[in-house]
Amino acid sequence: MQPLNIVRDGYENWIELLKRTCKEDLLTDPYDVWTEAFHVGSMLERRSVLHAIHTQIQLVRPEDFDDTLKVSVDDAKQLQVAMLKQIIRIIEAKGL
Repeated sequence: MQPLNIVRDGYENWIELLKRTCKEDLLTDPYDVWTEAFHVGSMLERRSVLHAIHTQIQLVRPEDFDDTLKVSVDDAKQLQVAMLKQIIRIIEAKGL
């Protein structure tokens, strides 16, 4: 059994994509290759951050409260600031 080589397989898939789309000339200019890699890397980074925010942020759940709960404007502002701080911690933990 061959060991998995994600980098090599990804590269070969990319080369096949370039051939199918008649974009093999991209390989002749290092800047074009860099631009492609930069955009793909940026997209994956954004997806990773969004996934982390969606899975790690702790939201207030409606079932934690009853119908008589009243939230003041100051309380709402404090909840908003706390949520923004959570998001910033998540982003910083990603090294961004």
